[in-house]
Amino acid sequence: MVFRREPGARNSAASAWVFLSFFKVYHNMTNTVTFSNGLFRRVGAFVLCLMLCASVAGTANAGDGTLPPEVQKGVDALLAMRDPSAPAPDSVTLNTFLEYTTSPINLTGIGDKPPFPDTYEKGAGVLWRSRLQGVPLGTTLQYLFNPKVPMTVVYPSSIRYAAWQPGSGILALSSPLWEQFGQHKDKPLVLRGTEVEEITPDDNTGAYYKYTLERVLLMTEHQGRQMLISVSWQKGTSDVGKKAATIGKYSDWDFVYSGVKGTLAKGLGWAETYIYSAASIIVFYEDAPGGKDTGYAMYRWMDAGWKSMNMVKQSHITAGAERSFAGLKAFMESPKRPTPEAIETYMNGLKAQDLAVLQERFAPYGAKVEEAAATTEVLRAEEFQNVIKDGGYGKSMTKEELIAAFAVNYIKQQLGKPLLAGPLD
Repeated sequence: MVFRREPGARNSAASAWVFLSFFKVYHNMTNTVTFSNGLFRRVGAFVLCLMLCASVAGTANAGDGTLPPEVQKGVDALLAMRDPSAPAPDSVTLNTFLEYTTSPINLTGIGDKPPFPDTYEKGAGVLWRSRLQGVPLGTTLQYLFNPKVPMTVVYPSSIRYAAWQPGSGILALSSPLWEQFGQHKDKPLVLRGTEVEEITPDDNTGAYYKYTLERVLLMTEHQGRQMLISVSWQKGTSDVGKKAATIGKYSDWDFVYSGVKGTLAKGLGWAETYIYSAASIIVFYEDAPGGKDTGYAMYRWMDAGWKSMNMVKQSHITAGAERSFAGLKAFMESPKRPTPEAIETYMNGLKAQDLAVLQERFAPYGAKVEEAAATTEVLRAEEFQNVIKDGGYGKSMTKEELIAAFAVNYIKQQLGKPLLAGPLD
């Protein structure tokens, strides 16, 4: 769920290959007809599968993390802000948390173990860090926290669609966040809001999800460095996972969405998977006062799987974070990256056109998707043929979904990446 998605992390964790492998074990065993006592075998197989899945999930009770206690205290205080009446962490707690989280040295946990936070709700947690090189924090905020720039542009490998909902604080700012540096040293600026997000498919299982996020943003300063903390919680259970295919390499960002529930794992198209809960704390920070790089530190938790069983391992969250950040890095670090103003102008042009016009403009892409079925086996399945036959993929999408597809193609063109069907102008 990125995974800003945070994009991310959410993808691989949501449909972890390991838990689907156990689904396959159970499915195969319960369809065996040679057992003398079919009911006994079915029950035994199911119980065994539950035991295996529980061991895979690796979740534990609160207090199972390895963060120093004073840092975990800061994590807990930020997560507590899910309650609208909860205050921001006090200055000592917040500064201690930021000192550790944004440290330039390699972090270690208690007993020199790899650092990770306590379990939150039912989700195991990770701490993952990286950096946008040559991209100042102000520039980062102009793209990642600018309601006029769609997140599918910024996170093309992990977010299909995302939008702030009416009433969100970021939509009512008198001046944008990147113009407020130095104004919140003594007391953090706190903004609350809600987002709807749909993610790209997991590259192993082909499942994608849609959900709503509650988000709190805190802008502050620590040791002369500007920082923005983004805390998010999934609101309720996600929509059921649906099938999507990838044309070419995952890093090509060409995804085909079927709208049909299930997964692409062989023999497991029937599996109804969900993200039950997810949360994240992401800190975007200056590497030095007025520095040229943006630091990125993410705490992430997820509970996802099948039949209310959490099948997510910490390694799944980390792998998803890496994929999500790779797309962000490819966009933000490119010297060909278009300006926020250019992106806004392009998006406004799309929004001003009727659905029928957009579908006609998208037809060349639809034709290439249909052609791709010759070399992409999954596209020959019935659920995909129903949406791509006769080059009609664009007609299967809403206007919102079409605009998101145009946006990704536009960004690929601007960055100089190969295009599946040309510029679509």
